[in-house]
Amino acid sequence: RAVTYFREKDFISCLQDCDVAIQYDPYYEKSWIRKWRAMMALGKFQTALECLENGAISIPESTKIRKELEKARAEMELVQRAKELLQGREYRTVKDMLKDYMSRSNGGSASSGVTDNLELLHLTARADAYMG
Repeated sequence: RAVTYFREKDFISCLQDCDVAIQYDPYYEKSWIRKWRAMMALGKFQTALECLENGAISIPESTKIRKELEKARAEMELVQRAKELLQGREYRTVKDMLKDYMSRSNGGSASSGVTDNLELLHLTARADAYMG
């Protein structure tokens, strides 16, 4: 059901369903990953990262969770760097940096909406807006 809730953009129900699934079977990696994605969609970035960290502890042999965790940590660092650059009014640098990241992480397509990280999309939009 969680995947259906996610597709319907009912992220709260998705989270609740994932929590129940994790209680019943904490070794099912898809529940952790779906929960993480729902949290990202809700803008709960730090909590989403903690979810993946907990999933990695519960299922240390999961390559999928480790891969998503590495990506999430890298994106958190990228968000922090972009915020610092925006404060320094380095709008072009932020836009180019995020566009390059999105392109590399999505197989060459910088199409917005491909990442789960709404904060990256927001920062890209802010840099665009400041540039006029």
